[in-house]
Amino acid sequence: MTYHLSMTTCPRENPTIVAALTSLRDSGYNGGLNVSEDDNQQLGCFRNYHKALTESIASGADVVGVIPDDMLFTNNWQYIVEGKINEDNLGNVALYVPKGLGNRYSFKRGWNTCNKGWAGAWGGCYLFPLKVAKEVVSHPFYLAHLNNELADTDKLLNYEWNKRIDHCIPEVLFQLGYDQWYYAPSVCEHVGFNSTIGHRHTNAEKPYLR
Repeated sequence: MTYHLSMTTCPRENPTIVAALTSLRDSGYNGGLNVSEDDNQQLGCFRNYHKALTESIASGADVVGVIPDDMLFTNNWQYIVEGKINEDNLGNVALYVPKGLGNRYSFKRGWNTCNKGWAGAWGGCYLFPLKVAKEVVSHPFYLAHLNNELADTDKLLNYEWNKRIDHCIPEVLFQLGYDQWYYAPSVCEHVGFNSTIGHRHTNAEKPYLR
């Protein structure tokens, strides 16, 4: 089984990309990698995510995904994913499981399914089977969020166009009817204290059961 990841990055006051790349290498990751850079922060969060995901899809690897430049990885996380990624009806696996999400649903150790839509589930470092990734980037909800075409966005909690990647992806997979899986303890740790869009991380964003 082949893998390809795209790492999104843009200028940070306190850069984390070297630590993230080193952690990914030292974790034993065996797959392709490219860095998708938004030098001038002109694309915005979701458009940069879309650029990265389409680059990953273009690799043709069996498993594709996007990771940010402020994650540290547990050793042998890929071995954990191998046991789940080929299951029937799998939409994605989330490598990053925040404490707030795990506590809300009392995730047990091991794999947990959480088939929720917008604001019902969140996390990050989503990996997809190639076929599912192609369905995601062509889905009407995804494209509307990408192009600022959604109607009645007041019905979506904390809606922000071109942002909320961790809400948009679960919503698309929910609409497609795929299972969404989260592993506990989280195999990623979020170390960027402030996000590139100014969001200040809280205790709820620490890795679950780590």
